[in-house]
Amino acid sequence: MTDSLINNLFGTPNFYAAGSNGVSYGAEFRRIESLPRRDAPIIDAEALTNYLKLPGGTQSLRPNQAACLSDAYDFGGLFGLQGTGAGKTLISLLAPVVLGSERPVLLVPASLKYKTEKIDIPFYSQHWRMHPQLKVVSNQTLQTLNSRDLLYRHMPDLIILDEAHEYRNRKAARTKRLLRYFADYPHTKLIALSGTLTKRSIKDYWHLIKHALPTHCPLPLHWQELVEWSEALDEGIPDTKRRPAGALSRFCREGENTRQGFRRRLTETPGVVATAETSCDASLYIFERLPSRVPEEVVQAFHRLRTTATTPSGDELTDQMNVWRRGKELAYGFFYRWIWPNDEPDLEWLDARRNWRKFVRETLQYNQRGLDSELAVARAVQDGHYPAHFYNEWISVKDRWNPHPPREAVWVSDYLIQDASAWLTENTGVIWVEHDAVGTRIEQTLGIPYFGSAADEALLSYAETGQSFAASIHAHGKGKNLQNYSKCLMFCCPSGGDVWEQVLARHHRPGQVADEVVCAVYQHSRELWSAFAKAMNDARYIEDTTGQQQKINVSSILRLTDVQAIARMSGADPLWSAR
Repeated sequence: MTDSLINNLFGTPNFYAAGSNGVSYGAEFRRIESLPRRDAPIIDAEALTNYLKLPGGTQSLRPNQAACLSDAYDFGGLFGLQGTGAGKTLISLLAPVVLGSERPVLLVPASLKYKTEKIDIPFYSQHWRMHPQLKVVSNQTLQTLNSRDLLYRHMPDLIILDEAHEYRNRKAARTKRLLRYFADYPHTKLIALSGTLTKRSIKDYWHLIKHALPTHCPLPLHWQELVEWSEALDEGIPDTKRRPAGALSRFCREGENTRQGFRRRLTETPGVVATAETSCDASLYIFERLPSRVPEEVVQAFHRLRTTATTPSGDELTDQMNVWRRGKELAYGFFYRWIWPNDEPDLEWLDARRNWRKFVRETLQYNQRGLDSELAVARAVQDGHYPAHFYNEWISVKDRWNPHPPREAVWVSDYLIQDASAWLTENTGVIWVEHDAVGTRIEQTLGIPYFGSAADEALLSYAETGQSFAASIHAHGKGKNLQNYSKCLMFCCPSGGDVWEQVLARHHRPGQVADEVVCAVYQHSRELWSAFAKAMNDARYIEDTTGQQQKINVSSILRLTDVQAIARMSGADPLWSAR
């Protein structure tokens, strides 16, 4: 029985039954309500172009780019909800000049550092005034233990986050270090740019927009009030726990839901510049691809997973998330296992690892020392600030297996890779994967190159040939221009709407000359179908709350309906049944 059905049958639970339990109309809400609004930034793009371009430069700023740079200057920061093709790269490179920064730092994903330094900056330097002291740093570098003081070494007066969604997790070391620097140097300006700043919650970007727009933040500044808003707006909250709109309804016009009313309040705030429509005219199609058959060995592996929660090698899975992950892997035809000598698990190593990880997790959650990573906790233990029992226990056995026991991908069947081979006979395109084991197997079996995490320059060069290849979503699913490919096969199914937006945008973007962009995705198990259902829900939330048109929402989708999928889940097919 779903939460919606429970709510319809029995009414709203008592703890939210009273209107007073809706979002409160307090001083903080009134502050946000009184913030100025505007329909759209007004800026002379031609005048700003003439100011910023070099003599002989032939490029011009688009209205959206000019609006972002103008707002950054006027309000000392920018919260840019900038979709694919909006020109984020040029915005990030020109912002230091517009703001007159002395020590600007541009933080980018590691997979985009080469492109930014070796391709983008040299290209745009032919047309625009570039800041000579701009420092480009990868987000992954900021994450390392040796980089705890990286920002303090550079002392930036302006920080630009390209792909700012990589700072959504407030518990990540890089985010903690960024926020610590802002706390110590609150006058540092922030420009946050991303097409996917939120995934399922307004909490994803609360800590960023507060620093980008400190004098007119359109979200509550205090955590408890933010929680109230999130309980009314976020995706994935059961109906039985969703908070009534309360004061948020004051943002709504006739016919708008709570999320849409909030979206206008957000995007009409000066300093927030959001793109709305997709920047590609090609039609977009997403359709399920079903393998011609699922071999019996895969069916039996799923039967074992459903009935005993174990992998084909007998490894027990302790929680539903692990079952979910292993189910997706089995749908692709493989599973991972550690390689233990003589098939005897090192129980002492496993116990010490589990105890230490639990200690680290709890320490990071409750510590008052600003610790932000496992290595930082280890250093604090060494310095005598915490008990050393679990650390010593772990260190005594850690090097037996470093970083962990050898792991291998065991292929139950390569049936899906053979199906991908059939796709390649009819299409030229990109096969997207989320497991290196899959990419390597595709390369070995199908004879096309696979580009993993360390192949940034090689991928860009190979893509110019127009030949088919496989690529890692994690390494290349954002920031790459692959508009010369109009077809792709998803040899995986991400459950995040933000991930889908990024991957589809590699193809469905400005410069795409094909009339249609077609994406095939495997949907032949409960895990894969449910993952895409979650992604569609995410896309609706993102579009409702930010106004950014999501590619899933504008695509034509051909897949099992909810009714058809539920019927399969109620049947006996192990790939679909719940148990």
